[in-house]
Amino acid sequence: MMKFAGNVNLIYGMSFLKLKDLPANLVVLLAFFIPTSTTLTYVPVLGILVFWFFGGHRQDKIRWYFNYPLSMPILFLTFIYLAGIVYTSAEWKYCFSSLRDIFRFCCIPIFAYYLHLSDPAKKEYALKFFIAAMLLTCALGMLKILGSLPIGEKHSGSGIFKSHIKTSYFMAIALFFIFVNFYYQRKHQALNLILISVLLFYMFYLNTGRTGYLILLASFSVFAWYQFRLKGLVILGVIFSVLLAAAYFTSEVFATRINELHSELLFYLQGTTVSSLGARLEFAVNSFMIFLQRPFFGFGTGSFMGIYEATYAGQEMLLTDNPHNEYLKIMVEFGVFGLIALLWFFVRAWQAMLKLPVPTKILALGILFSFIVGCLFNSWINDFTESHFVCLMLAIFVSGDQKTTLKPPCFLHGGKISLNPTRP
Repeated sequence: MMKFAGNVNLIYGMSFLKLKDLPANLVVLLAFFIPTSTTLTYVPVLGILVFWFFGGHRQDKIRWYFNYPLSMPILFLTFIYLAGIVYTSAEWKYCFSSLRDIFRFCCIPIFAYYLHLSDPAKKEYALKFFIAAMLLTCALGMLKILGSLPIGEKHSGSGIFKSHIKTSYFMAIALFFIFVNFYYQRKHQALNLILISVLLFYMFYLNTGRTGYLILLASFSVFAWYQFRLKGLVILGVIFSVLLAAAYFTSEVFATRINELHSELLFYLQGTTVSSLGARLEFAVNSFMIFLQRPFFGFGTGSFMGIYEATYAGQEMLLTDNPHNEYLKIMVEFGVFGLIALLWFFVRAWQAMLKLPVPTKILALGILFSFIVGCLFNSWINDFTESHFVCLMLAIFVSGDQKTTLKPPCFLHGGKISLNPTRP
């Protein structure tokens, strides 16, 4: 799928060992570790932070941080989390857990800083490392399911390194990336088409996570809109409907998951919430009712689980530590102001990505929009894996302010995907 010039490979291989390139290389490794290992994800993150705080050039770093396009919404969101400690009723351990979650997003400008200082090709390598991780996951998943090998036994269904839900999310993103690569690049079309076919087979015949189907639709909707506008959305709807219908009648795994979804919806309408869908719908309704009690400032940092249990304990309802909806969770804890802060962060990221050339813009916005949609059904700001992933993607696609940099790197430009970028 991807071609490299020999001299670039040689230079990259040598620079990987240089100390000055180590922070950027850690960011590259992070792209492989996030979808494969929680423990190993900590290693590059901690290494990057060590370089940031103890690596010198403090004035340059401060200037970069406060001029970075996403810094203000990130700092405002962090301020709201810190202010929420003042009036929360939650135990300190839950407060610290919430602060840790939002502090992850404070790393976005730091990741972007080291990617910018290094060779522009590092951004491309980071994406390739992510794709490599997902192709490895796909191969092991096939061996687990089709070959009945004892692989990834810790996770049910198609899960290997992560749960089947997280795996389906990452697999859908990988499929979208390869499709964008296939659509805009003239080379390696056959290999890209093979990879797309393999990942589609995995998604609809082996995958047991329904989240991946939603992410596929969300990401490809961005492509359809920016490439063909309303006509593209109509065509996508037709293609997706045909694909789902074909999968339903030919894939036992997919049909089972869709039938379960239908049954869960019927049970919920009949008043039974003991199901995945039923529980999520109940959590959403209950969380919104709690939000109405304190709509402006909420109940404070880390308070969701405590206030939910205090409100519904003793009733015939499932209790939860999160509503499986990031927007409702932040509304309960921080009210309307918290929701505004989160939406400002998303809008600012979207605006920054709109300035990218078309191929890069479609890929970046597809990933961002998928995360925004996914937050309707998951509390992804608080989920370790998904939040680290979106932080890394934002660092890759959102460049720093022109005033604080020389020439912001771009590896996708000129109406096609540049797989062997050079500095402009």
